[in-house]
Amino acid sequence: MSTTPYGFDAAKLRAARAAAGVSVARIAREVGVTERAVSLYLAGTRVPKPELLPRLAAAVGVAPAGLCRVERERLVHRRVFTGRSRAQMAKALGMAEETYRQVETTGHRGRAATSRYDGRLGRYIAWDEWAPPVYGVSAERLRSG
Repeated sequence: MSTTPYGFDAAKLRAARAAAGVSVARIAREVGVTERAVSLYLAGTRVPKPELLPRLAAAVGVAPAGLCRVERERLVHRRVFTGRSRAQMAKALGMAEETYRQVETTGHRGRAATSRYDGRLGRYIAWDEWAPPVYGVSAERLRSG
């Protein structure tokens, strides 16, 4: 699990739960965690793992970003909003976990993440072409972080 804070906001979860009118038990069932875990998320004493955020958001009827407070969206947020751990995102991007950690924490891609060869196209393609679909965002949005 990533140790980088991603901006989970317990107050937003409480508001979304109230608006949806769902019980703690129902949220727990839909997310696949205990009722105690949901209660801790609601109280703000525990932060859900990144992999759980999309399911938690779906259980209360909001987008994953709707449960977070961030001033400026970064790669960590985009990763978490897809529901992937750092290791899962590294695998999805086809790079070593340590390389991905450096990309996510520093913002510097280096040679390993700048471009890659696409055999179907017969050419190298830039990060802006191959990474956005993995994050589920446009190239412009990925560049903004």
